[in-house]
Amino acid sequence: MHPHTACQLGPAVIAYRFHPFFDRQVAVLRRIRNGDQPAVIVLVEPLETDAEDEESQLRISVPCWMLDEAACASIVSRDVPRIDGDALVSLQGLLDQLGMPSGQPHAESGSMMAKGDRHETPGTTGAPHSGARPKATDT
Repeated sequence: MHPHTACQLGPAVIAYRFHPFFDRQVAVLRRIRNGDQPAVIVLVEPLETDAEDEESQLRISVPCWMLDEAACASIVSRDVPRIDGDALVSLQGLLDQLGMPSGQPHAESGSMMAKGDRHETPGTTGAPHSGARPKATDT
């Protein structure tokens, strides 16, 4: 799928393999922007076992690239982390000093964060974001 067609209104499939709704049919309802990131509001199509009443239908925001098969296929996973754990703990300490608690999403990205989201773009790697803060150890 071409990046410009990934955000077209109508049926689509979440192609990002680390998204909780990976390979699930969705209906793109409208286009939005999250900062400079094009995104869409999608209706997650219910499975046969899901309730089909309107109140139970889930609408979520998804970055457009997560609907782009080519972009998602270019993301590689590695067995060895690219970022050292101690560096992440140091970064957390700096963010805490600046008064930026990690438990709260940044105002510009908050609408796109959901359980299982990864903070990356096509061509980057990493583990799924669990929402847990790295814990500093006493030394």
